[in-house]
Amino acid sequence: MSARVTPFDLTSQLVVVPGEMWGPRGERRGVNLIVDTGAAMTTIKPHVLDELGYSPRMGEYIARVGSVVGTEHTYTLCVDRFGALGFGFRRFLVNAAELSTHSDIQGLIGIDFLRQFDCTFQFSTGAIVLDPIAGRT
Repeated sequence: MSARVTPFDLTSQLVVVPGEMWGPRGERRGVNLIVDTGAAMTTIKPHVLDELGYSPRMGEYIARVGSVVGTEHTYTLCVDRFGALGFGFRRFLVNAAELSTHSDIQGLIGIDFLRQFDCTFQFSTGAIVLDPIAGRT
């Protein structure tokens, strides 16, 4: 596989990119995702997972997530397919948690996704370059 380049808006305070997810019955949904190199795990808002047909009962395990406002109890589950930044994965584990009041953001991409690649943020041009690491994708 070769490197993929995804543009982002240099005028935004957040690095937001489009992504897509599929539900257990094959439904596809586009999502806006923040690229967050400080997040260990890719996270999706629970209502988005609900709309795709997932439920907490399908979860893998309960997780505790710490932040500056305290500890939140969340759950993780495997989504059938998850794609962003030009790459996709099947049976991708995500965390279900509320993120912010931004209604146009449905989740964030964490290090668990990014560590499959050599990743470069080009802030001079507004581009993210992902080059797959052999054996990981």
